[in-house]
Amino acid sequence: MYTPTGIFSTKHQMRLLLSQCATVQSVLGAADAAEALPKIQTHAPMWIPDDGGTILVPPFQYPRFMIDSEGVEFETSPEGSITDVGSRVMMIAAGFYVPDLAEIEDESDQEAWVDDQFGSILEEAMTLQGTGESIPGQSHLCLLNPSYGGATPQADDERDEEMDSDPDRPRWLGMLRFEVR
Repeated sequence: MYTPTGIFSTKHQMRLLLSQCATVQSVLGAADAAEALPKIQTHAPMWIPDDGGTILVPPFQYPRFMIDSEGVEFETSPEGSITDVGSRVMMIAAGFYVPDLAEIEDESDQEAWVDDQFGSILEEAMTLQGTGESIPGQSHLCLLNPSYGGATPQADDERDEEMDSDPDRPRWLGMLRFEVR
């Protein structure tokens, strides 16, 4: 795996931080960080339908984490040298299945379980921030001002047989947002 180290390596560093979270590993069905990492992506391939029509994004594959970022603004000196990088905003879309547990009886229970997973991910990421070796010689990102907008169940009629590894389980999709330094 290529390890970026430049000023645009933030998404990769976020992948590495998230892969270390026990709850991320659990909802991805991964045994460890190395197994979770390929399911935490920063790029989704595009595809063109056979009819040559509009370029479309394939369905979100479950379970999966997708990291995106807003633009990065740099501060410069009067001479034009980069002096600082302001905080960057990272958005993490997370889609995963609700397990088959006796206590999860309806969609409200599903939502409560999903919210608990997002809460654990947020807490674990905040605990891991600034620790570890995400990139040699550097520590994990510094996370600021996290937010969670909630999660929503995904409709069964949007399932793709090739992309859905557990078609009988309810799927939920939610978003975490962090400012990072």
